[in-house]
Amino acid sequence: MIATHLRNDPWIDVGVVIALPALLILWGVIGWLSPIIGLLALYGCFCLRRSSPRPQFVLRTPGVYR
Repeated sequence: MIATHLRNDPWIDVGVVIALPALLILWGVIGWLSPIIGLLALYGCFCLRRSSPRPQFVLRTPGVYR
């Protein structure tokens, strides 16, 4: 009974017609932005690493910095 009610409901069609292009546009925007965000993150890490006096994420093993 609920399935036939949903199948006959015109608002579901309107929702699908509105939601599918919106999802495709959102997917395209995310696909465009993700490499840009990745490059910005790499650039930020590189700048932080250059500005800090010594590396912070290096395991200090004896004899490496001699």
